[in-house]
Amino acid sequence: IRVRGNSAKYAHCPVINIHSAKDGISTNDYFLMYGGRITIDAADDGIDVGKGHVDIRGGWLTVNSVDEGVMASYEGEADGSYDSSITPNVNVAGGVLKITTTGSKGMAIKAAKDVNVSNGVVQATVKGAGSKAVNADGNVILSGGKITAMVEGIPVYDEEDDDVSSAAGIRTKGTLTLGGATVGIKATAEGGKGINSVGSVQMNGGTLSVVAMSGKYSSGGHSSRARGVTADGGISVAGGVLRVRTLDDAVHVPEAATVSLTAGALHAFSTDGKALAGTVAQTGGWLVTR
Repeated sequence: IRVRGNSAKYAHCPVINIHSAKDGISTNDYFLMYGGRITIDAADDGIDVGKGHVDIRGGWLTVNSVDEGVMASYEGEADGSYDSSITPNVNVAGGVLKITTTGSKGMAIKAAKDVNVSNGVVQATVKGAGSKAVNADGNVILSGGKITAMVEGIPVYDEEDDDVSSAAGIRTKGTLTLGGATVGIKATAEGGKGINSVGSVQMNGGTLSVVAMSGKYSSGGHSSRARGVTADGGISVAGGVLRVRTLDDAVHVPEAATVSLTAGALHAFSTDGKALAGTVAQTGGWLVTR
């Protein structure tokens, strides 16, 4: 379905089945769903909003796609300008999302800005090399609901970086914040990762479980190890429960960053790396490592 107007809205629709050799649904401005049932089988993207946001507030959405499952994108205007009023977020406040992607670098949920999940159920399976279940150029905020991610792809070579890009459950260029959601991530292929944040990981409540027990990936002089939670800006656990079980480092931060535990619980287990790689500051909560 190609919407030539500004938006696509599905309110209490009965049943819609889409089979497409390209995108399943493509529109600008926004996509809103708060009822009914939509099933999309697409050879490209499942839902692509080119200059706006995606809001899922209810209903049942199933997407089987090669590339992105649900995407909110914005690359600026034709004259090179950028409209700051456009917010290419993916917001989930209810309903059920079941997304499966099979292509290389295919993302189940991709946002040019933020991904917000406050309620509902998200089930993502990504099978392609270098794929991600959730990928945000901004922040990822998980304040409620239940999110599960199965990551089955191996890393893929990135020519621009001259390095390999690993498949992962969550990848964000900003901050990952957990406030009350129940999140489970399992990476099964070599070099697979649970969470990779360029910013920080802030856990204030809820439950986050990460398993990445696969072996090391090596190809053409490049390699990637299976890691649980990596955050360049540090990790803070101030509530909730964080459980990580990996082959390589379970929790990893660079030298300049810190793993801070003030409340809640952190369980970190590694069979062939470090349970906690980096500086640890504990003033409260429960810490269990192995």
